[in-house]
Amino acid sequence: MKGLQILLAGLLTTVYKMSDEQVAALVAKADGEDFDAQAELSTILESDKGRISTLKTDAFNDGHKKGKSESLKDLEKQIRADFNLNDENLKGIDLIKAVHALDRQAGKNGLTDDEIKKSSLYIQLQKKLDDTTKETDTKVSEAVKEAETKFNRERTLSSVKSKALEVFEGLNPVLSEDKAKATKQREILLRELEGYDYDTSEDGSFIVKKDGKALGDDHGNLIDFNQLVKNTASTYFDFKQSSARGSEGNKSGSSSNGTAFVPKNEEEYVKYISDTNNSVEDRGAVRDAWQKQQA
Repeated sequence: MKGLQILLAGLLTTVYKMSDEQVAALVAKADGEDFDAQAELSTILESDKGRISTLKTDAFNDGHKKGKSESLKDLEKQIRADFNLNDENLKGIDLIKAVHALDRQAGKNGLTDDEIKKSSLYIQLQKKLDDTTKETDTKVSEAVKEAETKFNRERTLSSVKSKALEVFEGLNPVLSEDKAKATKQREILLRELEGYDYDTSEDGSFIVKKDGKALGDDHGNLIDFNQLVKNTASTYFDFKQSSARGSEGNKSGSSSNGTAFVPKNEEEYVKYISDTNNSVEDRGAVRDAWQKQQA
């Protein structure tokens, strides 16, 4: 239990950026009889939404300011070159005044501010600044969107991998007795699953996607995540024989002639595939039989 507390504390401080004091207070509350785990989880997730929103806003503002600053520097450099002003300290309003002063000095026909704004050079430079600002805004927005997409994918993948390992272990895979080697063997499965995208449905299950589209079978049924894990694992691993407990479940889920049990209705179907006393193989067979019946 102590190891689990250390693991959870590391998760809360690293992923959800909670302070050590906050984690300690949460652990202390967890020892009480009236501790509401669901309420505490909702509070943590809601707080994390605010943190992510702040990160996105700060990233956009910083990128926007940097882009405008760089555009202004380029504009000032071009103006100094066009008007032969070698003093690089001339910037902003001082640079405009210097250019205006040149016109007045030359100026037998000195230009007014309105006349300067109508000149082709001014219009050209103003257009360049406007275009550069728009381009910078677009790039910053795309960068923020990309960062948000990457963050959400990594967070979903973390849940996907956790569930995949749970399903994988339930298949009784034959792994190396060396713990380090066994860990690397599990990573083979997880890398394969990273090749897909995932959405989380309202019931908490995962919708498997590829190239932005949900994957389905030839009958239009969505690919079952558990079956995807099993099929992927089967290409790399052998599995131990089902336990006696699983065999007993098999008897309750099969007819006397050994054919797959076909539920009479959806309630019976859900009850059967949710019963972990039935082996993974039997549940998969029943799922296939049910889907075939519904087609």
